[in-house]
Amino acid sequence: TTGGITLCPNNYRDSNSLGKNNINQCQIKCSSNTHVSVANGVCSSCPTGKEKAEHFVNFGSSSSCDTKTISCTSGKYLMAGSDTCTDCPANSYCGGFSDYTYTGSEHGRTSCPSTYPRSEAGSDEESDCYIYTESGKYIKTANDTIQTSCPSDSYCGGNVKINKGTTGGITG
Repeated sequence: TTGGITLCPNNYRDSNSLGKNNINQCQIKCSSNTHVSVANGVCSSCPTGKEKAEHFVNFGSSSSCDTKTISCTSGKYLMAGSDTCTDCPANSYCGGFSDYTYTGSEHGRTSCPSTYPRSEAGSDEESDCYIYTESGKYIKTANDTIQTSCPSDSYCGGNVKINKGTTGGITG
């Protein structure tokens, strides 16, 4: 204290307002995605899945982060524990979503059905899931789960990629 003037505590000198008459009017400025977790503390990063706009916190107070709302484009999803969209892994499809309130759980990924278990990374719909035909067999009807024996007048070489909802694997 000098001449009746007391400096605000270190880190709490960010307020431009004049005429403060109480220590609780001293402020710290927290940048985006940071907060003061305990009274009189410093700004620290928000935890995963939380966010906060730039703000001021008065000495003697704390601030909290808000739960994030997340959107992912087609072909992306949220991994458990992450708040960043990630490419959809192989053998799954990810249609995308918007305005999801973060919970920490995986969101936006669906495994390909066991009857059409494969897909490329980044797939975004169930029709991206596929199987390969067996030698001497083909898919006669869309979404068939049982491969049909090739007719006598045709050739079914096998190892033909057939997407869910389509037919194929026969030459004749």
